[in-house]
Amino acid sequence: MALIKKSFLLSFVFIVLVLASPYAFADQRSSKLGSRDPNKDYYEFKRTFQVLLKNSDEITRLDSDDTINLSDCGYGDDEIYPDDDNQPLFSELAFKVVRIKLILTYYGYPSKIWQPYLIVIEGHHRELIKEGYDTDYRLYYKQLDRLMALLNKYRIKHARHLPKVRIQHGCGDYDFSIKIAQEPKNGRIWLIPVFNYKLCQVKNIDPDNSQKCFGWEESTEDLLFYPRGEYHYMASWPDGFTRKGILPLDEVEDGQTLTIKKL
Repeated sequence: MALIKKSFLLSFVFIVLVLASPYAFADQRSSKLGSRDPNKDYYEFKRTFQVLLKNSDEITRLDSDDTINLSDCGYGDDEIYPDDDNQPLFSELAFKVVRIKLILTYYGYPSKIWQPYLIVIEGHHRELIKEGYDTDYRLYYKQLDRLMALLNKYRIKHARHLPKVRIQHGCGDYDFSIKIAQEPKNGRIWLIPVFNYKLCQVKNIDPDNSQKCFGWEESTEDLLFYPRGEYHYMASWPDGFTRKGILPLDEVEDGQTLTIKKL
C-alpha cells in the first residue's frame, strides 16, 4: 500500500527550516527492512509481534460465541514494505504463530498439548518459504483443523471450563479509507505502520529516523489512505514545530478526513 506522492520542490528557506527540526525527514525512506539472514529476520518479526500482540484485544477477546478462533484476518505481511519476496511471507507466518501461542497461553491451554504440533506447522511452512514457495493455505487450514481437534479433545476430557476452539474461514471486507490533512496546510506528514516502528526498536534502530527505519511514507492531502492496524505519524511545519504520536484512527469513520493540527 503506497502512501507517497513525490512532494513538489520546496524553497531553500523551507528546506533549511525543516531539516533543522529534530524530527526532520529525508525525501528518501530507508530501502531496507531485513538483513541477509532469513532466520534472523524471522525471529525479529516474531519478537516484534510478541510486543504488539501481548495483552491486545486480538489475544484477550473471545468471539461473540465465547470461542477461540485459531484463524485470523490480521495478516503480518500487510504491516511491512518488503525488500525481497520472502519477507511478507515470513512476517505473515510469524504473526500467525505468535498469535496462536499467545491466545492458547492466555486462556490456559497447556503448552504440552499444542506446542509440539505448532512447532511442526511453523517449521514446515518456513521451509516452504525458504524454498521459494508461497504459503499453502489449504495445507495450513488442514493443520489448524488437526490442532483444533487436539485442543477440543483435551478440553472435553480435562478442562471443560476452557473456551472451545474453532476455525473461521473467510474474513469479509476490510476496506477502510480516509484522507490525512494538516492544519495549517504548509507542513508535511509522514506515517509508518506500528509494526515497522516496533521492528526498528527490536533491531536497535532509531524508529524516528526515516533514513534508517524502513516504512516511513509521506502522506499527501489528496491521497486516499487505506490503513491496516495502527500507525505512528510525524508532522512538521516550516517554523520548525513538530508533532508525533499514534494516528488517532478511532476519531474518524470511513471516507472522512483526519486532520493533524499544529496546536
